[in-house]
Amino acid sequence: MTEPGGSEGYSDPRTVHGGRVGHWLRRVTHLLLAGVPVAYYDLIPYLRVQCPLVPPPVPVALAVGTILLVFEALRLRWGMIVVGQRHYERDRISGAAWSII
Repeated sequence: MTEPGGSEGYSDPRTVHGGRVGHWLRRVTHLLLAGVPVAYYDLIPYLRVQCPLVPPPVPVALAVGTILLVFEALRLRWGMIVVGQRHYERDRISGAAWSII
């Protein structure tokens, strides 16, 4: 199926694991990722002022990134595909992992 813009089926729910639910989960995830810079630059520093026990943003980002990359390595090793991922990501590094790298 070719889209008007020329891409092949990238907005087609059949190309996403989980069908329509996976398709909308993928879209919602993309929208929520817009909040990452806000959390990094605004929320964590604000919380550190309120509670000194909150760690600085850089170690938090490194810890979260490391955990997600370990999960990605295990996912690739086991050949898993998570709801919302494209079918071709079963044996390739996912777009989310590439963005972390």
